[in-house]
Amino acid sequence: MKLFNCLVNRLCLLVIFSIGLQGCGDESTSDVDFSAWEKSYLVYSFPFNTQDNVSANSNAILSFTHGIEDPDMQSHVQVFRIISDADDVPVAGIVSQQDETPETIIFTPLESFNEGEGYRIDYTGLTTDLGEVEDVRNIQFTILSDRDPIAEDGSAAEFTVVTEHPAVELPFMDFSSIRLTFSHSLDRTSIVINESFSLKEDGSETSIAGDIFISGRVMTFDPKEDLNPASSYVLS
Repeated sequence: MKLFNCLVNRLCLLVIFSIGLQGCGDESTSDVDFSAWEKSYLVYSFPFNTQDNVSANSNAILSFTHGIEDPDMQSHVQVFRIISDADDVPVAGIVSQQDETPETIIFTPLESFNEGEGYRIDYTGLTTDLGEVEDVRNIQFTILSDRDPIAEDGSAAEFTVVTEHPAVELPFMDFSSIRLTFSHSLDRTSIVINESFSLKEDGSETSIAGDIFISGRVMTFDPKEDLNPASSYVLS
């Protein structure tokens, strides 16, 4: 059955929530000044610890209080596949940072993560100009399986949203994309802006313009323009 029918006729998808934006520009009051801090800490990660149903094509992203200055960054930021009865297996990947955001590290795996398996991120020994990052956290996550779930009676499980981003655990920035993970694979032709999907500024009757991308169960909506940090939005 197409997603459009599930959304409109069967009301399988009931995801309507207000999004409070955190602005990221220079004038935003939500920016935090860490310049007076004497030690460096992790302030954000994607995936976050214990996050389930992460897309197999994701990158791992870590943001810290200060810019990373580490000649051994490649060896100090690692991702491991978790093995229950043996040593965890390191994942081959590239560690990078952008000049304009030196406090953010991106781990890009050379191959997609394995569906349905668990991983962990380790950044022990990573350094800034203040020394090693303190209070290294345990970050574990699980990759989404692309197989449609089956209920106990053998029938197809109910069509629903499994995870959503933004969420309580992850701040929503004015340049963020919307990412929804569903219980079943999606039919791209059934997803039409202003019909089966919309992201509206509160009080508006039409959706924000943007691009929709589908990969198995994962749907990403990328707004064409940055959202307004002072506004609330409704996703339906």
